[in-house]
Amino acid sequence: IVDLVQVVDPSQGVNGFTVDGRPIIRAIDPLNAGCDATLTDNTPPTYSNLSPACFGTGIDDFLQLTNGPSFDSHNASLLLSKRFPEGIFTEGGSVNLSFGYAFSDSEQTINFRSSTAGSNFDNTPAFDRQDMAVSQSGFETRHNFVATLNWREEFFGDYSTGLGIFFRAAEGRPYSLVFDDFSNDDLKFTDRSSSENNILAYIPTGVNDANLSPQSDPAAVASFLAAINDGTGIVSDLDCNFTPGETVKRNQCRNGWFFDMDLRFSQELPFLGSLTGVVDDRIELFADVDNFLNLLDSGWNTRRALGGFDGRVALVDGGVDDDGRYIIDNFDSGDGEAATFLSSTAWRIQIGARYEF
Repeated sequence: IVDLVQVVDPSQGVNGFTVDGRPIIRAIDPLNAGCDATLTDNTPPTYSNLSPACFGTGIDDFLQLTNGPSFDSHNASLLLSKRFPEGIFTEGGSVNLSFGYAFSDSEQTINFRSSTAGSNFDNTPAFDRQDMAVSQSGFETRHNFVATLNWREEFFGDYSTGLGIFFRAAEGRPYSLVFDDFSNDDLKFTDRSSSENNILAYIPTGVNDANLSPQSDPAAVASFLAAINDGTGIVSDLDCNFTPGETVKRNQCRNGWFFDMDLRFSQELPFLGSLTGVVDDRIELFADVDNFLNLLDSGWNTRRALGGFDGRVALVDGGVDDDGRYIIDNFDSGDGEAATFLSSTAWRIQIGARYEF
């Protein structure tokens, strides 16, 4: 997806770029008086005869869906299972065991997490909005382990006593570290409507980084570096792959591992028909425990997804000065949108009965 009226503005930064080569984009209107710009390419949008008269417009979202670069996805899975025809204590029982592992290494060019082209374009973190690079997929679960045990015994005649256990360990999904919107529109990296916490964050080497503007707040820079290196506040589990002095790539942070255990207990008993000799019937009583680990300890298996649905965490405001240097301000480790507690965190118990005749 590209916006045909957003182009690099040569009057901004270093000939239209930040000190590390990030394009500074502004909207144009080819119909402005004195503008003779002609579209010559659309990926990214490129105009001939571009002049200052073309800028200074409020139009935006002339979106075009076009072809992007190719990318790869590699997946592998393994499943091992074994059935023992007898129980551990009774010959009428059985034991079923299984172990599974799935690996995924997937890439993408844009986060298709919404229903319209505009929101998908705006909600995708990027270094260059008009030429988005291939990145790790935000939907990827890199490692996923599952194990199951179904154990059945017949302690009373042919009435089954059962125990089922399901266990899962999964690595968390990726998310992006981005700048929050800067309050001054003149200091943004792109036009107002497309600047929605989607600017991938530049990681300073320190408070004296030459790529930082004197307008930056040293305290905010120091807190930002402490958060991404050591973890503070709501981002104590922050796990990001980055290189100081560079902009972090999209989806290079990853949520923590998630562990889940579910149980089922069941017991078959004779029912009225069997007890009176009228009909061979039975009833199975069962109890399902979802998220057994959280039932044992409320602090266990509390699944948290940093970045929420859109997969973005913003800890500081980010902008650009007249010399293309980064402005970092307003550190906030308690961003209310940074963590989403998923429904799978809660434990549940379901009790039921099944009648067979």
